[in-house]
This record gives sequence, structure tokens and C-alpha cells, in this order.
Amino acid sequence: MKKQTLLDRRYPFWLALPAVIIFSVFFILPIIMGTGLSMTNWDMELARIDFVGLRNYVNIFSDKYYWMAAKNTLIFAVSILLLRNILALLLALCVTDKLKTRNFLRTIFYIPSVLSYIVVGILFTAILKSDGLLNRFLSALGFTAYIDWLGNGKIAMVSVIMLDVWMWTGFLAAIYIAGLQAIPRDYYEAARIDGANGVQQFFAISLPMLAPSLQICITLSLVGGIGAFEQILVLTNGGPGRATNVIRLLVYQTFSQGMYGKATAMELSLALIIFLLSALVARFFSTREVEM
Repeated sequence: MKKQTLLDRRYPFWLALPAVIIFSVFFILPIIMGTGLSMTNWDMELARIDFVGLRNYVNIFSDKYYWMAAKNTLIFAVSILLLRNILALLLALCVTDKLKTRNFLRTIFYIPSVLSYIVVGILFTAILKSDGLLNRFLSALGFTAYIDWLGNGKIAMVSVIMLDVWMWTGFLAAIYIAGLQAIPRDYYEAARIDGANGVQQFFAISLPMLAPSLQICITLSLVGGIGAFEQILVLTNGGPGRATNVIRLLVYQTFSQGMYGKATAMELSLALIIFLLSALVARFFSTREVEM
């Protein structure tokens, strides 16, 4: 009887052990090693590695190129946070109704999110370049001026944002659709009896009940926006000049130049920002979530 009791006590431990080992090896250990390396002068041009404390962190926060990348990252993150979620919520509301083509439309909207950034980036590079398909289409409609969608510093960031919104709006819409379908229809019936119109029902019922879906979508948008890399690398490579250069791309460029300690410090500071913002979003919604 004692052996059986002891086995029962250890069963959860042995069940969780593989996941703990994998998480420790691939997440905890690299973070510890990265923190140590970020406090060294690890550089390809130096013969030895010395401990320099927080010097790398002081250097990156006094680097004008880092602040330019931070500004671009903020613009990109805020833009896709708003556009992704507003458009996704509107799409979800449209295709949740009893439309005959709603399943087909949901599939069409979702398909871009399963495509590779590399494939989409190459495709849109051909579409958006100065002599690309988009300008040829506009020319056929009578527009004479060609727009350099990727080579103009004032437009390039907009092009990158639109590509990202096109790819991920359908994915977030699927999350919102699941949230809307989980809301009991009785609430809407009671609201209609009380004389509430569609807009009033949305703000009084749908939006509060969508708190879990909103938290997921906002967190995914924040993480994706602040950690943006592939779409910008393929589409503009940070150009023209540094108009679309973001922090994650700057980390890649710094590492490619052999400044490994500085690049590691940049990446860890970015990871800390993402963690803090995600925690703030979770805290915000935890106090406002409506019990289903």
C-alpha cells in the first residue's frame, strides 16, 4: 500500500520531467548562457573574451542606430496591433452570420497565415517593385506616376505593414470567430427584447465576452510586431537606408558583423521588453475578463 502511494505521488513528477528537461535545455540554458555572453566583449576581431559587465547594454542604449530601429519597431508594432485586430474583428463579425459562403470565406481569409514569409516576401517584391505588377495594374487604370513601394523611404514601411496585415488578419479572425461562437445566443435574444440594436449588443455583450480572444490576439500582435524580422528582411532588408530597419534586424546585422556580445545584449533587451508587455496585457485582461 505504501509503495502504491509513493508511486502515485511521483507519477506527476515523472510525467512532467521530459517537458521540464526540454524546456530547460532549449530555453532556460540559452537564456543563462546568453546573459553571461552579453556581459562580455565577445567580438570576432578580438583574440580573447573579457567580462565587461553592463557596458554592452550602455552602448546599445546610446547608439543612434538602435533608437532609429526602436522607433521603426514601435511604428510597426502599433500599426499592426491596431490594423490586425480591428480588421480581424470586423471580418469575424461578418462571417459569423448565417451566410451561405461563410465557410469558404473563412478559408480564403485564413490561407495567407499558413504561407512562408520567404515565399510571400519574394512574391510581393515582384508585385511592389517600381516596374512590378501593382504599378502596371495602376497604369492600366490610367495612373501615369509609378510609385516606388519599396524604394521610397516614406512608403516602404507602409508596404511592409500592409503585407503583414494581409498575412495575419485571417488568423486572428479565426480566433475571434471561435470567441463569438462561444457566446450564448440567449444574451442576444434578451438584448433584442430590451430594444438593443446591433451596435449596442456588440459593446454590451460581444466585446466584454471576447476578453479571452482579445488577450490572445493582442499578445500575438505585440510579440509579432516587436519581434518582426523575416518579412522586413525579405521585403526591404531594412531599407531604403534605415527606413524600415527594426531591432530584430539590427541584431542580425550586428551579429553578422562579428559583434556577438553586443548583439546578444540587444536580443536579451528585446526579449525582456516583449515579456514585460505580454505580462502587462495579461494583467490588464485578468481584471476585466467576463466569466462565461
